[in-house]
Amino acid sequence: MATPAGNILRWSFLGFGVLYGFQHQRTLYKQEKAHHDKQEFERKEKLIELARAEYQKSLLPPEKRNAGVISNPDDPKFDLEAYLVNLAASDAKAKV
Repeated sequence: MATPAGNILRWSFLGFGVLYGFQHQRTLYKQEKAHHDKQEFERKEKLIELARAEYQKSLLPPEKRNAGVISNPDDPKFDLEAYLVNLAASDAKAKV
C-alpha cells in the first residue's frame, strides 16, 4: 500500500497534468484561431484588390475595355461572344 506522502505526490502530479493539458489546449486553439483569422483577412484583401481592378477597368472607355479580347480560338480562355462583340464594335467604328 502507498504511503500518504506518495499519495499526495501522485495526486499533485495528476492535478498538475490536468491543468497543464487544459492550458496547452487553450494555447493551441488560440494559435489556430489566429491562423484562421489571418487567412480570412488575406482572402478578403485579395477580393478587395480584384474589385478595385475591375472598377478601374470599368472606368476605361469602351474601346480600351475590349482591347484585351483573345482572338485565338485554340486558347482555353477564348470567348467567342466577347470576340464577336469586339469585332462588331470595331466594324461600327470603322464605318463612322
